[in-house]
Amino acid sequence: MRIQARWDAQELLAELASAIIESPEEKFGHLKQMREVAESQDPTIQKFGLLSQLTVYRDIIPGYRIRPLTEAEKGVVVTKDVKKLRNFEEGLLSNYQVYLQQLETSLRRHSTNGPGSDGSVAIVAMQCMTELLTTVTHFNFRVNLLSAIVSKMGTKSPVEVGAIACNGICKLFDGDVNGEPSLEAIKLIARMIKNKDYKVDESVLKTFMHLRLKDELALPTSEKDEKKKQHNDKKRKRDKFTPNVSKKMKKLQKKEDEVQNEMKEAEATYSQEEKQKNHSETLKFVFLTYFRILKNAETSPLVPSVLEGLSFFGHLINVDFYADLLTVLKKITISQYEEYSQATSKASATAKTSLHCIVAALLLLSGQGEAVNIDLKDFNTSLYCQMIGVEHETVVKRMSDIHSRSEIELVLMGMDLLFCRKKQIQIDRTAAFIKRLASISLHLKPHAVLACLSLQRALLVKHSRLQQLLDPEERLGTGVYKPYLDDSELCNPFATNLWELSFLMVLFAAF
Repeated sequence: MRIQARWDAQELLAELASAIIESPEEKFGHLKQMREVAESQDPTIQKFGLLSQLTVYRDIIPGYRIRPLTEAEKGVVVTKDVKKLRNFEEGLLSNYQVYLQQLETSLRRHSTNGPGSDGSVAIVAMQCMTELLTTVTHFNFRVNLLSAIVSKMGTKSPVEVGAIACNGICKLFDGDVNGEPSLEAIKLIARMIKNKDYKVDESVLKTFMHLRLKDELALPTSEKDEKKKQHNDKKRKRDKFTPNVSKKMKKLQKKEDEVQNEMKEAEATYSQEEKQKNHSETLKFVFLTYFRILKNAETSPLVPSVLEGLSFFGHLINVDFYADLLTVLKKITISQYEEYSQATSKASATAKTSLHCIVAALLLLSGQGEAVNIDLKDFNTSLYCQMIGVEHETVVKRMSDIHSRSEIELVLMGMDLLFCRKKQIQIDRTAAFIKRLASISLHLKPHAVLACLSLQRALLVKHSRLQQLLDPEERLGTGVYKPYLDDSELCNPFATNLWELSFLMVLFAAF
């Protein structure tokens, strides 16, 4: 009996969908019948109904946002075709709104563990929402869709719903051209994180890495360039509205500008100024969220994701905030390293957090932050100390998430920022780092060892004095090498050599 009911529902949905797609302006009334089928008590029929409606709406939704008519426009006599189009747009908009409410109700009802709930229906409802968000982003009720999706990001009941929501937001960020949908989403995410007292899954913050800010948002212009731009804008306005233009011409020009703006809106074209404004606002909310977490939740599991985000967008931060931000990073680095040195149960997590702090600080100071005079000794010492404890199990496990870095990757990034990108370095400190990197290479996996060898080779080629480490006979220093001393400037690296390279050569010859 149930199987027959399912077959009947599928046939009815197929007939209704075909009729609507064939002639949407005449058959849009069938959308209500499809919605009624999806209200069945059978979870399978519910899923059929939701997915069928998704296919129909995705096909018949126009490529523009439907604007409600004003009272003056409603009173104007129009042709039969225009009236038919208006009726279709009005009916489509009302049915689409009710469909979104149906999706939200299904998601809320089946996300709990109560009687009659079915997690698969919640998963299908979330899939429909994210598909509408990414395929018809321009259409009405986008904020309603975003609100429903953001509220389920990182949820654990069921787990698939939260993952689908995060993936949908990532896809939205990747495909956003003008930045307006991303800005709306970021505002909602920032508010949600704050309302939940920063107790959200790190996958929520990982979505920020998909924002198109790093490449599209231009660096802030200098004060001189800004003044020059303002002067040119004033001159352009003065030339445009000359005293010789009559009032009638000004009125015609104004109407023409309004028509041009409406045409741009209809064609979904956006100026560079609008994009820059949206991206700037988005960046402000991203950093606001990051700084709130660093200030109010230093021990939160979200800190590594925040630090990774700061490393990713660090070149876009205003220089005026560098000093305060680096002070916070230094504080977190010291506290996390103390927990790591005490070998607590969270040693791996705290070590990674500390490494993220170091890389974030070095990245901030590698670009425009070079003008800030800050002592990096604490970051250098912390990086040198933690190198020896890098776990070989965590090496390069980021196939599923391209933005998640392992400990050895963070160590190599830190050394690259400290030594490879600097023109002037302390040779003893650099030699100490190379020696310790060679030591930890002995217990790493082959692909990680190759990355370490590549960095060592680059440094040896760039600084000829370091090549003394390759000579087993020659010594530049006196005394003995102290491998366990946590001070790169006092461990006397030139009293030894890179004997590990010979061992690695024999090891790789076996492969």
